[in-house]
Amino acid sequence: MQKLVFLDVDGTLINSSQQAPRSAVEACQRAAQNGHKLFMCTGRSYPEVYPWLWDLGISGLVGANGTYVTCEDEVIFDERISDEDIIEISNFINSVGGYWIWQGPDRIMPSKEFLDSYSGAGADRIAGDWTPYLHQVAPYLKTGTPTSCGKCTFTLPPTASASLEDVIEHFGDRFTIVAGSVTAEGTEGGELVPANISKASGVRQVVMHLDIPLEQTIGIGDSANDGPMMKTVGTSIAMGNAIDEIKEISKWTTTSVDEDGIKNAFEYLKLI
Repeated sequence: MQKLVFLDVDGTLINSSQQAPRSAVEACQRAAQNGHKLFMCTGRSYPEVYPWLWDLGISGLVGANGTYVTCEDEVIFDERISDEDIIEISNFINSVGGYWIWQGPDRIMPSKEFLDSYSGAGADRIAGDWTPYLHQVAPYLKTGTPTSCGKCTFTLPPTASASLEDVIEHFGDRFTIVAGSVTAEGTEGGELVPANISKASGVRQVVMHLDIPLEQTIGIGDSANDGPMMKTVGTSIAMGNAIDEIKEISKWTTTSVDEDGIKNAFEYLKLI
């Protein structure tokens, strides 16, 4: 029976060095050859996805936490936040001493401090080698704020005057906000998208488009933004490096990303 497999990217398909283990590459390619459809289901927007990931036999993208969905090169869903709301959100994050990045399907618009945390220039440096990421997004970088965009990722350093809970209290009735999947030690981060949008809603878009039952879907992930997906798919698998919240709601826990986690999960699921 054909399965739809939704794969988180950071911490699941690739490691902190921005590399996919050889075992994961081979497992994905074999699963695709066996007739299963693989989708990246990620907080990353389209410009943030490395081109080589498509060579793993990937059929589509649930990007920017469900705001942008493609299937076999066709865009089937594209939800945006309005210009007015973007300005309000950006100004609020600025006012509390945070920094942000707007992640759209055709451009990336960060505050200066946000990119500094990836390059090592800032005090709140994110662990890992993010050089490949910076090279990937460079052609898409724009200044200012967009007129419409699917997702905002924000960081609240220790010096910020607001917490993630404060941001949720301020905007949570109008937007979906989850804890950030990539943050520096000592900081808080969040990911904001339109209300009722998540990786789970992205999965449903694909299922409706392909007319395949949810029971035939699989989700594999490790962080907070994977929670809605894991609760929606037919079978959920947590990575060995996943946060406890994800392990607790998953059917099974595989090994970590660097310990053949994807390969072992695919073997457990009999995809390969």
